[in-house]
Amino acid sequence: MKFRMPSFARVLLVFTLVVSVPSCDGMDNDIENTETPGDNDKEEETPPDNSEAESKTETDVSLYSDETDYYFSNDFRPEDQVSVKGLDGKFVNWIDIDEYMKSGYEYKYLKISENMSGNDRKADAVITRNGKTVFMYHITQSHEDSYGYDPSYWEIIGSGNIYASFTGGSYATMWNNRNMTLLEGAEFVSGIGMIKDRYLYSCALAKGKDFRTLIYKDGVQVEVMENCNATDFTVSGISLYTGGSWSENKKEYPAYWYNGDMTDLSENKTIEGQVSCITVDGNVVYTGGTNCMWKNFERIEMPHDGYDSAYVTEIVVDGSDVYASGYLIKDEENFRACWWLNGALHLLDIENNSGNSIAAAILRHDGKTYIGGYVEGYRAALWTDGKLKRLTSYNGHVNALAARGKDEVFAAGDKGGYPIIWRVRSRYAGETKEIFMNTSEDGLRNDDMYGNVTGIIVCAKR
Repeated sequence: MKFRMPSFARVLLVFTLVVSVPSCDGMDNDIENTETPGDNDKEEETPPDNSEAESKTETDVSLYSDETDYYFSNDFRPEDQVSVKGLDGKFVNWIDIDEYMKSGYEYKYLKISENMSGNDRKADAVITRNGKTVFMYHITQSHEDSYGYDPSYWEIIGSGNIYASFTGGSYATMWNNRNMTLLEGAEFVSGIGMIKDRYLYSCALAKGKDFRTLIYKDGVQVEVMENCNATDFTVSGISLYTGGSWSENKKEYPAYWYNGDMTDLSENKTIEGQVSCITVDGNVVYTGGTNCMWKNFERIEMPHDGYDSAYVTEIVVDGSDVYASGYLIKDEENFRACWWLNGALHLLDIENNSGNSIAAAILRHDGKTYIGGYVEGYRAALWTDGKLKRLTSYNGHVNALAARGKDEVFAAGDKGGYPIIWRVRSRYAGETKEIFMNTSEDGLRNDDMYGNVTGIIVCAKR
């Protein structure tokens, strides 16, 4: 489920060496770099004269690794020299940023004083000491924007809605690297997914129509699903799965749709409510709802010790383990963030054990469990293996999560009512960058327009 707010709550290091571009499914395609600093067995090399490079300063470019994530640490010395093979031996310099500090370690960063040509976007950075090579690193030219990512190599795709005020009409919205597109005829995007890492499908609620869902392919409407109130959406292979509810005689019943065909989970209308989230693992469809999770047709009760009820917001499968995020409910207005592992309940750290909290999204990546939501004061929160990190000091929510490379997580939601994606690099002391989405189609921020990002995909440039 891409959590929707309750009604009562509505430069960067541009010259760095960072991770490689992953595939759209978020899997890490890095190859481990086995070379280590201090290996002096490589052939000797004399650093070239840097006078020509310094005299031709143009636009600085950032250096992206096409292998594993690696920062030049303080094993390197100020007198070390760097040459770049593939750029006619141009000389490059350490960036002077006062030995940038992260987690108590000192890191050095490279900048290159000349642009690579269009035919020479890749090169090798060679660090030499006293005429001997101590490290070689593969680099690719990149032009990051002010938010710290390079749209020419990969995409951040977001979905959700914008609205003129907290009480105004809603408009279904898609973002690609912050650029906004409205989906005609819809008011809220329930979910997104990609087929063959290329075709982008969106599931949205029809504008002004209860229990009518629209399916879009690359922004163009391709299907109308009647008597379907979609709450979540996923893609598996070339199939589309929609979770939600259908209605009869003003009552709502849980169901999911496979390529448009409905599977009723109401057990002959004895169970009311809706499917809040949906995920697919092979031939098994997992759906969540109030107090339960379904595995295909099997209804599994979710423990909610000491609380009146529980609500499952998202489900992920990792191997043989099934993870679910959600919250416990007491007296219909007190919420407590939690998660389940194979049906066992776990409470999340919420600081002082006070105030409302919700876990709205869960992600398994690189052996870690990431959970997004909010804590007391509606402050956006991200838990990494149970450890809490607040992303805002005031009103904010995390609704969806995605990952890229190793320990680089993207949390989508809103801050102060504006649509936002946080980029969190947990390996480097939780370094966080806020990426605000545009709120107007001309590429500018409109302070009169608010919004919410409820779904996210991070993938290689299509």
